[in-house]
Amino acid sequence: MKASIKSSALQNIQDAEAFVKLINSRPEFDAQLRYVAIPQDFPIKETDEIFNPEIIQNLIKLGLKMGEDPTSWKTQALPPGAPFELKK
Repeated sequence: MKASIKSSALQNIQDAEAFVKLINSRPEFDAQLRYVAIPQDFPIKETDEIFNPEIIQNLIKLGLKMGEDPTSWKTQALPPGAPFELKK
């Protein structure tokens, strides 16, 4: 299940990157891809629950913190078949 979710998220980011490139093929546009991703070392408690409010709140806090910090933004998608981590 985790691999399926990661793969789907990766595909969405790759699609967004391709869309940005398509938009930028027109000279009047200057779109940029910027996103944040949960760091691989971020502790997420294992649970059998489908929805765990504590985990969700921790991820929301992380997302807000990373979104406010431009140094945590990523600007390119991982290429197909790459490991799930992109070093800056």
